[in-house]
Amino acid sequence: MLNRRSYTILKREFMARVFTKGFILMTILLPLFMFGSMAIPTMMMKFGGEKKSHIRIISETPDLIPTLKASFDTLSSQKSRDITFEYDSLDSVALGSDLQELRSDILSNKISGVIFIPDRALADKQIAYYSTNPNNTMIFMHIGSVINRSLVDYYFRDKNISKEDLDYARQGIDFKKFRISKKKEGAEEESKGNELLAFVFSFLLYMGVIIIGSGLMQSVIEEKASRIIEVLLSSTHAQELMVGKIIGASLSGLLQMVIWIIPVLFVSFSALLVIPPEFHLKVDSGLFIYFFINYTVGLFIYLGLFAAVGSIFDNSQDAQSGTWPVALLVAIPFMIGISIVMNPGSILSEVCSFLPFFTIFVMPARMALIDVPTWQLLVPPIINILTLTVTFKLAAKIYRVGILMTGKKPLWSDVVKWVRYKY
Repeated sequence: MLNRRSYTILKREFMARVFTKGFILMTILLPLFMFGSMAIPTMMMKFGGEKKSHIRIISETPDLIPTLKASFDTLSSQKSRDITFEYDSLDSVALGSDLQELRSDILSNKISGVIFIPDRALADKQIAYYSTNPNNTMIFMHIGSVINRSLVDYYFRDKNISKEDLDYARQGIDFKKFRISKKKEGAEEESKGNELLAFVFSFLLYMGVIIIGSGLMQSVIEEKASRIIEVLLSSTHAQELMVGKIIGASLSGLLQMVIWIIPVLFVSFSALLVIPPEFHLKVDSGLFIYFFINYTVGLFIYLGLFAAVGSIFDNSQDAQSGTWPVALLVAIPFMIGISIVMNPGSILSEVCSFLPFFTIFVMPARMALIDVPTWQLLVPPIINILTLTVTFKLAAKIYRVGILMTGKKPLWSDVVKWVRYKY
């Protein structure tokens, strides 16, 4: 299947991809985008340009106000004057009467909002917030825990419970996770870095397949539309052409993945970087070797499908509408791959590890999170090779007919007929 003509084609395909501005920019920008997407939410929360807020706190219980004031005086945002407070005591009936005046103050921006703490909040902890922006999560993050602490302090004030006991009662559980493994004696504390690595693996697999696959599909469409394909077929067989293009595109994708994964390897095994202990990666080099082998075979599988889809259509618009089956075969396994971080040992995770297409995304993520039994590591490569064999046979049949069909948008029933042709 791979001969001198195929080698010439793959070399041309590889060179045409690697030395383009788009390839170079995407190779450089994707890691920046990936790490930026993780940092941006935190930066937005910290430097989101939060407006200064003035909140009026109204309590139906007058004796609660000193407790609230003492608690809010310790709030860091209060000290920096990002949020200021004023206090008042009204019952629910009086609040209803004064609501029109409060509404006017809110609409005129005299105050940012009103928090009403009814008497029953000491039983059910339900309070009300009135504002033109009632969905301001930052406000709730700043003051929710403070109000809760004030309610707890007030509720237990006459119950002979010390402040130390109250502080202990408020404290949440902090789980320290330890992995028990057959590979190592004792127990090893689990790292948050492994969870992050599982997400990175799934994300890079998804982006690699989409970028290289869509590029190959576009290349096939352009050659078909410009009739270059007819010139190429005069000196080579359709199957040789398809294989050469797929291998050339796969090599460019593998090079791109190597460049993407180098920073991860550097963080994993370099002592030059100082990172928090809880984010230290606790994996061995075998995981990365498996990842690259898995990615290479997976890329061959998906590129066969993208090449087949590209050969069916004459233009990019029709091809975009026709790629939905392949897009689903990429998107659904990707979503499952990132979701198994919640429970990598679940039945869904194990089943998807042995399903064609799904195993490409799921198994590397599982390996980053748990110790996968050896037999489960051996089965996915066999499944991938069988999937690759079937995919290439189907893609070759579609490609052979599709690249010469012009002037008419084929129906999927026509594609089925191409697959059934006897050659």
